[in-house]
Amino acid sequence: MRDQLLPASWAARMARVPEVAEGETVRWQPGEGSSSAELLVWVRRLQPYQRRWLATLLDASSAGAVTLVEAVERLQLDWRSQLNPLKTHREYAEQLATLAHLLGVPAAATSAYLENERRIFSAIDELLFGSLPLRLRAELASQHPTGQGFYVNWWYERLMARAGESNYDLAGAGVADWPDVPAAWVALGWLSGLRLAGQSESAGQ
Repeated sequence: MRDQLLPASWAARMARVPEVAEGETVRWQPGEGSSSAELLVWVRRLQPYQRRWLATLLDASSAGAVTLVEAVERLQLDWRSQLNPLKTHREYAEQLATLAHLLGVPAAATSAYLENERRIFSAIDELLFGSLPLRLRAELASQHPTGQGFYVNWWYERLMARAGESNYDLAGAGVADWPDVPAAWVALGWLSGLRLAGQSESAGQ
């Protein structure tokens, strides 16, 4: 019973990635013009293997883009959401504001969720640096400052390798090396970086 109540381990989540079904398993739709609807645009651009990976982090029932965004809205990130079972969905912008509070990051207004994405992405990057194996931390810290996304991407690539994706490797990560950050936080941090990556690509063109 206790194991059923605890969040799935990172190892269990990555083992599930190849088994996640494609397609939608929900009839829900985000509100028109909402932050969740905008997130859906970005999620639809992802590769199938990326959506399967996200599904395991978000405890989604499938890798359908709408199913993933609904899973984001269903996240119970803090005790307030856990104590209010009548409110089953929270828009993406609201979830970001909650996560910013949990991270101790000064949150912008809920409506300013693009700024909260930027702050959360930076904060999650710093947390994931702290999850690095000690043998790698000093080496990478001298090359890559925290808060700019390198460590979000580093762990993303290691987790993809754990999930069996052939184009990724462990890059020195050992059997016991996993992020010391909740899976939902990593998912939201990674999603927060999608728009930033898109802006960087546009600026470079």
